[in-house]
Amino acid sequence: MRYLSHMRIIVRSFIALFVATASFAYGSLPQMTVVVSDSSGRAAYKGATDANGTFSTSALKPGNYVVQFNSRRSADVK
Repeated sequence: MRYLSHMRIIVRSFIALFVATASFAYGSLPQMTVVVSDSSGRAAYKGATDANGTFSTSALKPGNYVVQFNSRRSADVK
């Protein structure tokens, strides 16, 4: 359980850094699709960011994950 708590802190820190970087780069946050994949490459979560550029997942099992953010519109990519 302690590992899961640490993982949540790491993910939240990453999200905060991503939101700050995107906000600085774009001036506002475009909606992004989010895919969280497990170590075997299978999607453990698919969703989208909200108006504030954040997202939340259901409970993930302890492990290593890759988080991908993709613009929903090609005009958002610079």
